[in-house]
Amino acid sequence: MMKQFSVHIVPYLITVLSLTAKFLYLNWVTGSYVNIPWTISLGTLLMLTAPCVALNSGKRLWVLIVFDLIISFLLFADILYYRYYGDIISAPVLVQIGLVGPVLSSVIGLIKFSDLLLVVDLAIFLPFFGLISTGADNKSCRDICMRTVAAVAVMSIGYSVIFFSGNKFDANNRLQVINRAGLLYYHFADISNYLDGVVLGEEPMQKGDMAMIEKRFAGRKMTEGRLTGYAKGANVLVLQVEALQSIVLNLNINGQEITPNLNKLMKESLYFPNFYSQTAQGNTSDAEFLANVSLYPLQKGSVYFLYTKNDYRSLPQVLREMGYSTLVMHANEPEYWNRKYMYPSLHFATFYSGESYLLDEKIGLGLGDRSFLHQSVEKIKQARQPFYSYLITLTSHFPYNFPDKLKVLNLSPYEGTRAANYLHAIHYVDQAIGSFLAEMREQGLLDKTLVVIFGDHFALPENELARFGKLLDVKQDWLVEKNRVPLIIRVPGGKQAGVINTPGGEIDIFPTLANLLNLNPGDLLTMGRDLVNAREGFVVFRDGSYIDKTNNYHNIAKEPQTPEAALALQELRISDLLIRYNLTDRLLNKKGIRPSNR
Repeated sequence: MMKQFSVHIVPYLITVLSLTAKFLYLNWVTGSYVNIPWTISLGTLLMLTAPCVALNSGKRLWVLIVFDLIISFLLFADILYYRYYGDIISAPVLVQIGLVGPVLSSVIGLIKFSDLLLVVDLAIFLPFFGLISTGADNKSCRDICMRTVAAVAVMSIGYSVIFFSGNKFDANNRLQVINRAGLLYYHFADISNYLDGVVLGEEPMQKGDMAMIEKRFAGRKMTEGRLTGYAKGANVLVLQVEALQSIVLNLNINGQEITPNLNKLMKESLYFPNFYSQTAQGNTSDAEFLANVSLYPLQKGSVYFLYTKNDYRSLPQVLREMGYSTLVMHANEPEYWNRKYMYPSLHFATFYSGESYLLDEKIGLGLGDRSFLHQSVEKIKQARQPFYSYLITLTSHFPYNFPDKLKVLNLSPYEGTRAANYLHAIHYVDQAIGSFLAEMREQGLLDKTLVVIFGDHFALPENELARFGKLLDVKQDWLVEKNRVPLIIRVPGGKQAGVINTPGGEIDIFPTLANLLNLNPGDLLTMGRDLVNAREGFVVFRDGSYIDKTNNYHNIAKEPQTPEAALALQELRISDLLIRYNLTDRLLNKKGIRPSNR
């Protein structure tokens, strides 16, 4: 009797209790970000596993093992994703699992020994295979009825636990759904919504949506402001630097400058110290999209995968209409982040991928930035002028496995830490940028070119922030500081320099350049603002949080609703609608604009 009880009950109890413990482990890993009450996790697990109670012991054990594996994998994915991106993974990101290959070292670097807790319970199941092989299931009608009644009872208990928790939530607020309805409910709803979108397509827009969008882009006129048209007709070169954070600029350690070339460049450029990354789950691809289209990234997934065939009123499109040649350069595989298929939609005429470069200096994920930028000078020199050239660096990519032979800084006593390796990589990138600008000058291109340099996103995952903060003497809130990235704009000749303190983000790059290049705002569909002339700044992040005109951060999940918070959400909604329903041409037609290079 006791043996039969063990075969029937113990594996089930192990599964439910161990999975509940795993959810508590997720809470611990993520700190206060994910804080799911254990009662919600337990109640959800009881409801989902209740049907197993009605199965015979052999089938039940296999079903429980498969269920345990699926949930454990999902939790493992959530934990790794959170450690790097500070968020919980979504269905569109899971679909893009193929992206892991080129950055496998980054993923491995996030795994901790304590993660074995996610699989150790599976070993406990092994003895029960022997019990099942020697034991016999009672297949009588009475036993089947008892198991069925037990299953219904377990499901009822699970439902009661959840129901009496009384947690209400906004279905459109991901963090509320996770913390109040539980992680499993979130993932189920997320996957269901994603599949509905794929199979059924987008739901119709709501009444008034189109009027709201048209109002957002109406009444734009050409006005004369500071530096308007100062770089009209000039070449344009944008350098998007991997994981470059503002905190490394003007940083000295042991008497050594980490970024001497960028520090020098800042003195002959416009520098924006209160500039922030606004990327979401698309990461580097989101930064490209923000800078070139001035729309917000998606809340879940990447525009580069989900909306590749859309029409976009991009900076390269507008410049092509003005006679510019447009080229984009990145020394990675052309399929990575779906760039091969997205760049034509952004109206880049030429894409130089890793296949176009000689791999003569391999560092980290691919070609070292020194060689990449050196080889790019020749490609830029051959381009028809005026040109718009967009370059994306690679060397300073997580996990910063920078080769010892290239380290030239003395970073003791921090040597060997990931933070120190990041600084070594950034110093190398800074040297590469210095050499690149010197070559551009030698070719007679630098003073005929509007040069823009900015960082795409934060550098280190949260588990490294404590050491990083100690190393760099950070006193500000890391939630804000981790998203602060440099924006440096050198106008042709380098004769316009200064610090502009207006808060801004990557969505503001396009309209800021539009002012310098004398582009008519009425011909554009940008959602950012010209930071040179803006009277006040407003930086919206993908979760609805924002930085106000006084450069103060507001967490929308923890603060009461305000007019500014409502405006932030409205901005995100307008951008989402524009992308989801591919409204670009419809809006341009209403303005009487016919893009010439479709």
